[in-house]
Amino acid sequence: MPHLSRRRLLQVGAASAVSSFLPVDAALASASATRPPDEDGYELWLRYRHVDDPARLAEYRRRLTAIVPQGSGELLRCATRELTTGLRGLLSREIEVRERLEGGGVVLGTYDESPFVRSLFSHDELAALGPEGYRLTTVGDRHVVVAATHQRGLLYGAFHLLRHLQTHRPLATLDATERPAAPLRVFNHWYDLDRAVERGYAGLAILHWDELPTLRPRYIDYARILASIGVNGTVVNNVNANAHFLSSDRLGGLAALADLLRCYGIRLYLSANYASPMVLTANDPSPITTADPFDPRVQLWWQEKIAEIYELIPDFGGFLVKANSEGQPGPLDYGRTHADGANMLAERIRPYGGLIFWRSFVHEGFSDWAEYQYRTFAPLDGEFAENVVVQTKNGPLDFQVREPVHPLFGAMPRTNQAIELQITQEYTGHNVHLCYLVPQWKEILDFDTKAQGDGTTVESIVTGTAYGQSHVGIVGVANLGDDRDWTGYLLGAANTHGFGRLAWNPRLSAEEIVREWIQLTFTPDEAFVRPLTDIMLESWRTYEDYTSPLGMGYLTFPTGSHFDPDPRSTLNQSHHTTAEGTGFDRTVATGSGFTGLYAPFWAERYESLETVPDELLLFLHWVPYTHRLHSGSTVIQHIYDSHFDGAERVLRMRETWRELAPHVDARRHADVLATFDEHAFHARRWRDTIVSFFFDYSRILDERREWLQYEFGRGTPLLLGGWPNRLPLKVTNATGQDHRVTARLHVPDERWSAGTAEAEVASRADAEMTLPVQPPLVADQLQLAVAMTPAVEVLGTAGHPTIVTPAGRRCHIALDAGSGSSPLVPGYQRLTPETMWDPARGYGWIGRTPQSRDRGDAWDALRRDFCGDTAPCTLRLAIPPGIHETAVLVGDGGPDVWPTFIDVNGQRVAEGGRIRGGTFEWLRFELDGGSEGREVDLEFSSVPGRFWRLCGLVIVNPDAPIPPAVLTEVRSSGVLWAGRPNDVRVSVAGMTDEPVDVTVAVDVPEGWTAEPASGRVPGGAEVELTVRVTPPTEPTMGTVAVRLAEDPDGEQWTVDTIVVPAPDDAVLVLDAGSPSSPVLEGYRRLSPEELWDADRGFGWVTEPPTFRDRARLDVLRRDFVLGRDQDYVLRLAVPAGAHRVDVLTGDAYSPSGTTSVYEGDTLLGSSGDEIIPQGEFRWFSFTLDGGEAGRLADLRLVGALRDRWWRLVALVMRRA
Repeated sequence: MPHLSRRRLLQVGAASAVSSFLPVDAALASASATRPPDEDGYELWLRYRHVDDPARLAEYRRRLTAIVPQGSGELLRCATRELTTGLRGLLSREIEVRERLEGGGVVLGTYDESPFVRSLFSHDELAALGPEGYRLTTVGDRHVVVAATHQRGLLYGAFHLLRHLQTHRPLATLDATERPAAPLRVFNHWYDLDRAVERGYAGLAILHWDELPTLRPRYIDYARILASIGVNGTVVNNVNANAHFLSSDRLGGLAALADLLRCYGIRLYLSANYASPMVLTANDPSPITTADPFDPRVQLWWQEKIAEIYELIPDFGGFLVKANSEGQPGPLDYGRTHADGANMLAERIRPYGGLIFWRSFVHEGFSDWAEYQYRTFAPLDGEFAENVVVQTKNGPLDFQVREPVHPLFGAMPRTNQAIELQITQEYTGHNVHLCYLVPQWKEILDFDTKAQGDGTTVESIVTGTAYGQSHVGIVGVANLGDDRDWTGYLLGAANTHGFGRLAWNPRLSAEEIVREWIQLTFTPDEAFVRPLTDIMLESWRTYEDYTSPLGMGYLTFPTGSHFDPDPRSTLNQSHHTTAEGTGFDRTVATGSGFTGLYAPFWAERYESLETVPDELLLFLHWVPYTHRLHSGSTVIQHIYDSHFDGAERVLRMRETWRELAPHVDARRHADVLATFDEHAFHARRWRDTIVSFFFDYSRILDERREWLQYEFGRGTPLLLGGWPNRLPLKVTNATGQDHRVTARLHVPDERWSAGTAEAEVASRADAEMTLPVQPPLVADQLQLAVAMTPAVEVLGTAGHPTIVTPAGRRCHIALDAGSGSSPLVPGYQRLTPETMWDPARGYGWIGRTPQSRDRGDAWDALRRDFCGDTAPCTLRLAIPPGIHETAVLVGDGGPDVWPTFIDVNGQRVAEGGRIRGGTFEWLRFELDGGSEGREVDLEFSSVPGRFWRLCGLVIVNPDAPIPPAVLTEVRSSGVLWAGRPNDVRVSVAGMTDEPVDVTVAVDVPEGWTAEPASGRVPGGAEVELTVRVTPPTEPTMGTVAVRLAEDPDGEQWTVDTIVVPAPDDAVLVLDAGSPSSPVLEGYRRLSPEELWDADRGFGWVTEPPTFRDRARLDVLRRDFVLGRDQDYVLRLAVPAGAHRVDVLTGDAYSPSGTTSVYEGDTLLGSSGDEIIPQGEFRWFSFTLDGGEAGRLADLRLVGALRDRWWRLVALVMRRA
């Protein structure tokens, strides 16, 4: 994926916010005029630049006069070509390739083919190096020799020689004996058939599938890159596999690619969808309808398919399979084991020498991912076939910047294992954050599992020395794409290089590897190498410091792009944060039992707070904030210190790079500097988000710093352009003193107007404010920042992407696209898949209609939902006379987004880019209504097979009349008392200089009543009026719509509410959720900690459930308790007589399955047989009879559908 719009956001709306922490670049103007010529990064580390050290150049020219390949074969020819290219560039002269050994030069030869090699080395000496090893040495003062038993060794030796020369090392001391440590050194590419790259940040796939067997020149460079670092295998398609990669019409093209790769010692592998027999025979007269590995037709299909592949690709490496994980099919669907599934394939591919890589990354639910894989795979040790390789991620969670080494390493001594590392930076900053991962990988490989006593390191397991295995290795999820620089940002290539070099030789230090990469990629000049080495080596722990406190990790939105911080979204998934403490109890004694999965040495160390390493504390334990680390710091102080210090180190990295300008070409220097700008900005966002989150919960002051922090209310900010807005703001005082805080919004330019707000904020307390702001009449996107007094640090200025959308009243057309039930932008018209063309309305779909998606209330009304589809759809608009600027908002609050294309009459009028999940962009174009107006058809599409998105569409009418008064804000708690009047506060602003009388009218559902409110609004001022809403006496949900009675065409503001019985109308009112989140006024807390207490009259009598706190919606619906797969019993003391019990279920964050309540085996009530959509809730009720004297009722909660979780949000018991 190319660089995204975050750079623009840095430039447009947040200049005032970032200028305080990004140093000025004026010093760049004074960089030396003798800087090297510009480069674009395409050559990576294969830059064969002229050797500018005169003495070293003379030495090289004296010895390296020719290349003498002794033998024949494509691998030898490739090695010769690489040496010819390299020496020509390094020595700045043509290099002769000759057959005879005359004079000096580089001799390439195997023992069998080269008499010269046989004269220097014994057969046993070279045979001990294996087919990929080599000897590289000088002979006398005339020759350099590369010797091996196989031509693959010659190729690797040639690249070694070129590295030696690129780093300006003397030839006199050249004497290397090399053998790769890991037998299998394999890239995994997550490439799809449409060239999308899952978790890719460097553009599209390198490979153009539909052009094969035609080979592009870049494919040769790709093979050179892999061979140069010793990679000997590549899985070219996504592990979430499309079965059509195995279709017969694809295999010929893949064979041509395999032929090319073979010349560089690389074997081709394919990811296989386990249901391929079903998918690829679906249209046959007698299709296969199962993927059961024991089914004879399934077995025969695979046997014939494998034979077909090997007929075309004799050295085909084998299959990589992701089965029964994240929706992928697998043997467990048929009651078989993972070993059963893998072995069926292994048996059929064994005659050809092929392997089956079988991924162990499986998880179920979110109770504890960490232990599930172990409990699934460890019992299968010894059951996998000899040619099956179980491929296991380095850690038990998912490529986090810090997590323990996976306990499966050392637990499966009778099973071949490969470790899966992630080169692409899914969780470590994408193509923005510098995070050099080789130090992490070194730490993992050096980890001693103690499984068979001292010395059973991960390295020894995956290199085969631990258990005498040869089908083992190191796998990397690659970061290569079709961006010109291959990896999406120049410094990201260091991880690609480092993976290969470490897989070849894990004993190399991280410093040795990165110094080599810097010298090859930039310059051997120590004045450049040393500072950049320091930056690279500290970058991993720096990233860890500002993103992952003490091993907690996974603090991003789970189903999103894994880039932005969002710790609330993984609450109770990766951490259990409360007001008292944080972490995840994975101990045997009181937690999930994960610590007991390790060998006794580590199990004991991890189990105890006395011995657990600080860096893994919160991964393995739940502790109070005041817990003391081995460092002496408390947990909360460490969180504060590490996040502030980490973000500050990024600024120092940027400054160091800026000062290196004289040593590197201007183009690459500027590109890296721009990435550091993004990096610094986003690191601050991480710092602010995580520090604010933990202060919110703990309310413990920092011992060294003080600050004010803020967050905008109602999720992400949305502003109406050309209209008065009121931004709700929560300000928290993280200083030791009470303050009167004044807040004002930073505005980009003079077209904006913004007012201030003031509030008294006590130390450690919050205050609610409302900021007045009016943007210009535009469609835009920017970063909002808030300035505050007193003059202390303010956290929150590096985030909050804001959409400005023109006010609907000032538009010809203003459409909010999405579902039919989600909130609507005030003044906008709803566009859903059901909105068909209507001339009277002036817009609608013609022909095929799209789908809709709703990402929930974490987003504003415009961004939360959208229309879209994989197929093109046409939206017809009635365009008024004249030429009109049109703006379309595209994006997604969830996954990454493919381009959206907009065509009119077959002509492309707008084209979006690929953007990260959680980001949005406006597409702008003109539509011509002619002299009388006309209908225009907009066709929305994307690349074939990909989903286009439409969030909103506006055509501005700057001449539209402005009403004398408008609504600016409607405030309600969201929770209304049943059968009682409830206040809803409404702000009204005057839009002229004259006073205006207004009446606020309220529309409510049937059975509700409402009282309007009237008042006078002074010219140019604002007043607050209060309307009263009385819902029915029974629990329900409803939407309240507020409008100005004098303005029948004006916008409505809606508030989605939940109606609950007042506490004094019931005998028991329970607000279920976390032990520390707010509780609805008058209600009682029901958390997992409320065990049965006779005096209290309620509580859990079995294993208590868990909880989720979504920190969204209102105080009641934000959190809940939940459980599954075992009995959870809530005991209630039921008073004498009949009582009605109302139960609320649902989830602000995700769809919900069925929640049912039983007493014994009797079903009392249920939420129904339909999935409850994300952000929606259901009441259901039943009767409990307390008899004459009262009794105890044990309510058993059961979940069904979807994920089988039951959810309890609230419970109310009233007299019937």
